[in-house]
Amino acid sequence: MVLYFFCAWVHAYSPLMQLAIEECFSTNDIIFANRPLLPSKRISQYNYTTLGAPYGHQWRNLRRFIALEIFSAKRLQMSSEIHAKEAKFMIKHLYKRSLEGVWKVDVKSFFSMLDFNIMMKMVAGKKCFEEEELDFDKITKGKLVDLEQTFGPSVNMALGGETSRPIIEVLLNLQESEPEFYANDVVKGIIQAMLIAGTHTTVITLDSVVSQMIAHPEAFKKASETLRLGLVKVLPADESSKDCMVGGYHIPKGTQLLVKSWAVHSDPELWIEPDRFKPGRFLQSEVQEKGGCKFIPFGLGRMVCPGEGLGMRVMALSLGTLIQCFDWKEVKEDQSQAPVKTNPKKAEKS
Repeated sequence: MVLYFFCAWVHAYSPLMQLAIEECFSTNDIIFANRPLLPSKRISQYNYTTLGAPYGHQWRNLRRFIALEIFSAKRLQMSSEIHAKEAKFMIKHLYKRSLEGVWKVDVKSFFSMLDFNIMMKMVAGKKCFEEEELDFDKITKGKLVDLEQTFGPSVNMALGGETSRPIIEVLLNLQESEPEFYANDVVKGIIQAMLIAGTHTTVITLDSVVSQMIAHPEAFKKASETLRLGLVKVLPADESSKDCMVGGYHIPKGTQLLVKSWAVHSDPELWIEPDRFKPGRFLQSEVQEKGGCKFIPFGLGRMVCPGEGLGMRVMALSLGTLIQCFDWKEVKEDQSQAPVKTNPKKAEKS
């Protein structure tokens, strides 16, 4: 009942929501260019010294480094060989298994291994996993101790100088020239953010893509639609750094801003038949018709996700390769089980 009233409220006030979102991330962009300083983030982000730092010189410096040295067009082009090599490894592994006949694939774990290997090769020059499955449940459940145990050794090894590391090498050079901005905790925080944000979001998107496309075989070659269908329900919270006005209302300093991206992506005023899976809409002009706040899976404003380019490349390569090389169909659920489908999703490959 609560969800029903919330949905009705969202759609009833949709035009006002659109105006408010645009005002927050245009006129008041700098004011909302902060994340809330939550106690959990103090631990996971090394006392707010990494990408969760308040908007200011430190944050701009780190953001500039990420934009130029990690996610720039030049860097992505240089890393394309890594992406292709890992995709070939994935296909080789699946092909070997396919010789046994039709078999079930744990899609989420498989994509986790692929994406994490890509990120680790970009960061540290080597991949960590061959054919083992990476357990991302520890991250989604927020177990900080387990998270440190999972990623800590890899990051510490990179900081110790044991292997060839493109991105680590740049960070360590900056640590020598600008020690006030690139202490060990800052370097570890940047790497940790890349490994978590750069893998988990891509994995759940690819997982959902396969599920949606198996359920809609007529649209199997048109995959962009999945980003719109509610994978990210709410964008990461922003916080106002000073008083401002939004829609004629006074917004005090310290107000947390939660943008319901799900509401935007399911608004019938913005999308034709928003509840339907229609990849063809992205082959037409429907996405560009209503302005920049219509399609926001990567956020808005100064806090927009800097890894959008990398994420789209990895998803396109991974999904395109799987679609081209294999036939997929949905695993039939055991009717004796509870009617709730649980993660990780599984698909049957032949």
